[in-house]
Amino acid sequence: MSKALHLSEIANIQSGYSFRVKVVNIDNGKLGVIQAKDIKGLYVDEGSLARIDQDYAESRIQQDGDILLTSRGSFRASVGKFSEATIASSSLFTIRLTSKEFLPEYVSIYLNSDAAQYYFSQSAKGATIQSLVIDDLRNLSIPHIPLENQQIIINLQRNIEDQNRLLKRKQEIVNGVLNTSISQTIEGAIK
Repeated sequence: MSKALHLSEIANIQSGYSFRVKVVNIDNGKLGVIQAKDIKGLYVDEGSLARIDQDYAESRIQQDGDILLTSRGSFRASVGKFSEATIASSSLFTIRLTSKEFLPEYVSIYLNSDAAQYYFSQSAKGATIQSLVIDDLRNLSIPHIPLENQQIIINLQRNIEDQNRLLKRKQEIVNGVLNTSISQTIEGAIK
């Protein structure tokens, strides 16, 4: 039987940066901004991030392997892999693992699991929009399983996401064929 550890025992947790104004994309901005809308799959899609031209403390810059968790509404997690400097907005928590016994992807998958989501729903505050406080997040228990089992779970998640992308692409192709057929049929009937 595996034991569980509190998130605070395996990671440092930091709230995202609170911008005083709305984040407005600047083409070729030197700093990427991760917002709640960017947390969708196992990994943050770096290509979809807004870019800004501001300087920030090095402690705010994201590192590869940081886990980003939305702090309000529906609670979703993704792992960051960044080729350029990036910062998290206030709608996110940054979870930086301090233990080598946990893989970031495994922790992210666990944060998206039914068990963690139930914990969040019980811990969240607010009547209209639910939000997490950092102390409740620190107290979340994460099952400690062997690294090879964590990797199996990660591989399964990657496979599921790959299959979903293929199914979406297939649906787009089928819809394209249908729309083309309808257009050609209507054009033929009008002539």
